[in-house]
Amino acid sequence: MSETIDALVEALEAIAGPHPYMVVMLMHEVTRNLYPSDPYIAFTDDRHALQRIADVMENAAHIATAYATVGSYGDLINREAPAAFKDVKDETGDVYGKVWKDNPAHIVDTAKQIIIERFTKNDIPLSLIEGKRVLDMGSGSGRYSCALSLLGAGEVVAIDYGDIGLEKGRQLAAGHGLDNVHFKKADFLDLPFEADSFDFIFCNGTTHHSEDMAKATAELFRVLKPGHHAWYYVYGAGGVFWTTLRAFNDLMKRISIPKEYAMNVLDLIGMPNTRHVFIDHWYVPIFKHTTKEDFEASLRATGFHEFRRCPEGRDTDFDNLVVHGSDEDRAMWGDGELRYLVVK
Repeated sequence: MSETIDALVEALEAIAGPHPYMVVMLMHEVTRNLYPSDPYIAFTDDRHALQRIADVMENAAHIATAYATVGSYGDLINREAPAAFKDVKDETGDVYGKVWKDNPAHIVDTAKQIIIERFTKNDIPLSLIEGKRVLDMGSGSGRYSCALSLLGAGEVVAIDYGDIGLEKGRQLAAGHGLDNVHFKKADFLDLPFEADSFDFIFCNGTTHHSEDMAKATAELFRVLKPGHHAWYYVYGAGGVFWTTLRAFNDLMKRISIPKEYAMNVLDLIGMPNTRHVFIDHWYVPIFKHTTKEDFEASLRATGFHEFRRCPEGRDTDFDNLVVHGSDEDRAMWGDGELRYLVVK
């Protein structure tokens, strides 16, 4: 599949100047087909994703190649480099903040159901949250922060570095009448809390965007109370899935299609604004991948000697397929997404 991915990226790069909208639409089509299911757009066949994605990539490359012969008005978008951010945390916050800013209020209810579903299917009792002081470590838009409150947390401290996301979180909390959710701008590589401060930590897909995952994990360990639990999720590695997303992230760094432009294109083709999974992978500045073995080794090195993988989830998740499925599944999704319940 590596040759197929390379051919697709080459074809997309060739039309990025005259036809940037087509690059966005084709990348969107390929990306959604990397998942086992899509809740918004039904797949047209029931083949395994590995077979389906090969055809999708070849078709996308063919369309891109054909568009290379179509005339255009020239490069109509501003490809000048945006103003430099002070550091990568600001840039990451900008990527996610602009994607989340228009999310509707009901995104909190969706987040609540996601937690219930994943916790229930993995035999994680909600009593770990109920009445507890919880840290949402990398809270983003605040949807999970609010959901944790609705699930009975006594207090939720939500930290992030993105100003847009923090403001969105405050709006969501206010709209749901939640006065026990507190948003704070902070760097999770240097948490502003005393050791052993939290009963439960929710760290859901954030540290793989940091400059130092090991330090972030050490900070999580430091502020968690002994004998208490954390939900910790990071990106896996390998397979067609992660290889393609890595290639798309690298491509966007080269061809400089502004993320606002890409978001507008996705809006025009009817992509729901709650589905930010495409834009974040394409534009986030740091995009780290970790094998299951390396992630578990890092947990042990930090001091977590009790942990278990939680592979059961939603239809759009693929951990279950990676853990319990076939070689074909692992070729498609590599190590999957690494969701763990850890104990200090």
